[in-house]
Amino acid sequence: MVAFKDYGRLSNLKINYLKSHILNVSVPDSRAQALKPYFAFTWAADKIKYLGIWLSSQGSHLFRDNFPPLLTLLQRDLANWNYPHISWLGRIAVIKMNVQPRLLYLLQTIPIDLPRAFLASLRSLVATYIWRGKRPRTSYQVLTRSGAAGGLALPNFSLYHQACHLQRVVEWSREGSVKLWRAVEQELVGRPMTVLPWLPLKVGRKLATFLAICGGNVRNMAPDSD
Repeated sequence: MVAFKDYGRLSNLKINYLKSHILNVSVPDSRAQALKPYFAFTWAADKIKYLGIWLSSQGSHLFRDNFPPLLTLLQRDLANWNYPHISWLGRIAVIKMNVQPRLLYLLQTIPIDLPRAFLASLRSLVATYIWRGKRPRTSYQVLTRSGAAGGLALPNFSLYHQACHLQRVVEWSREGSVKLWRAVEQELVGRPMTVLPWLPLKVGRKLATFLAICGGNVRNMAPDSD
């Protein structure tokens, strides 16, 4: 409480505890129960929503709490937009303008591994919407090519998923990065962040799990082989 009071005095701001939520991710339950009477926050049981993202006390629940619900919402929206007068080119535009930004937000914000079944369901949903449940007249591979390559630049979400992971690897590996979270996580992991993506599988997973428990952004990003 002293730290919060000092913050309020220095910033000339006052924390509204009744409107603030707290999620315990690393403190033992016994200690958390002892702290509750001293902090008038709303203590979340296992997850809280922040900027549209469900943050869970267990990193393994990040996929469950965020991606399947989005897929269900996309199914509902595409069903509502399934008007017969929209051409298949117009339907591709719908995917680009509405589906892609919402999914990309999750991919960039929660860089975790996604089950193949989820990506397959997403691909099936997009294809069904474009062709209105009928047999495709053009292959998915052709549709996802760039215009210069003879395609229609339909988003390939599997490649977007890989690109979001590679973006984090570049941020970790770049010396002199101005990302503030990088310094925090490097202090937690106890070694240069530039080496994290290239560590052996067992070591990388152990460090990634530790960072997830501590509220870090790194989620199971170790290489697939030693």
